[in-house]
This record gives sequence, C-alpha cells and structure tokens, in this order.
Amino acid sequence: MQHFWGEYGFPHGSLYGECSLLSSFGAMFPTKTKEFFDYGVTGQIGKLFRMQAEYLAVSDAFQEPAVGPDRIDGAYDKMIQRAGGIDMPLRLLSPYQGFDLETYERCVSNVRDNYPGWLEE
Repeated sequence: MQHFWGEYGFPHGSLYGECSLLSSFGAMFPTKTKEFFDYGVTGQIGKLFRMQAEYLAVSDAFQEPAVGPDRIDGAYDKMIQRAGGIDMPLRLLSPYQGFDLETYERCVSNVRDNYPGWLEE
C-alpha cells in the first residue's frame, strides 16, 4: 500500500517511511516540486521541512489575489495549469465561475515579484 500526501502532509508522512506526493501545485512548479519530493525520498528531512515552508508561502502568494470570491477548486486548478505553461482557458461552465484574466495576472505577478525562480519561463 502506498500513501499519497499533499504539500501539507508529505513531510510528516516522510518521517514514517516511503510515501508519495499528490501535488496541487506541481504543474506550476515542476522543478521545485521534484526537489521537494526528492528531499522526502532521500530522507533529507531538515531540507524537506524548510522547503515546505517556502513552498506553502509561494502557493499562498499565488492564491492571495484570488481570495474572497467563492470559487470551486477547478477555478484555481485552471489558473495553476495556465501558470505552468498550458494554454488553459479560465472559464467554467454555468453555474460555476472561473477567474478573470486580470486576477490570474495578479496571481502570477505576485509570485514572480516575490519569489523569483519559482515559476519556470
């Protein structure tokens, strides 16, 4: 049996043995996500927890301009995919609402301005 953890739980799961990462932000930060995962696999727990703190800060910075309106997870997922280089439309089918391009651009700018090197160009 293999346990899969998100970014919040993966370091803790790694303390107890082999586990996998089910990343919410992997499409946006593929290189950093691989580094994060590798720290867990190789037992570099100190580096793993330090990177987790930065990883969560960057993901929070990305979402910060979009906080407020009620949106389903898919609206955020589309922005994450688009920031990762996939030409993903931001619209959702009714009755759901996606984010507009202006909000998306603020989210991306927030990461570029405050966490250089996290978004791959």
